[in-house]
Amino acid sequence: MSFSSRAHYQSPSRADASPDVKRVVVTSSVAAVMSDLSRPTGTQYTEADWNEDSVKEVEKKGKDTAPPQSYRASKTLAEKALWGVYSITTSAYRGAD
Repeated sequence: MSFSSRAHYQSPSRADASPDVKRVVVTSSVAAVMSDLSRPTGTQYTEADWNEDSVKEVEKKGKDTAPPQSYRASKTLAEKALWGVYSITTSAYRGAD
């Protein structure tokens, strides 16, 4: 995992460390779902989609991964981590609809 991936990945759990946090608002990025490696241009993405291709690329190539793929992988891992924290936390997280 690259430094960027670790930095993005670690940030979601910080909000749970403070009892003063009442709400967390997530601003996502299309980078967390889009993949130019296995999906054709024009693909319509949904909340069920994740960019697994970039994550696999980083796992395979490590520091030799192209920067755009590393960035997309970091966004995917960070958002998955956030939703993981959300699903197990006892804090009063509430999504912004």
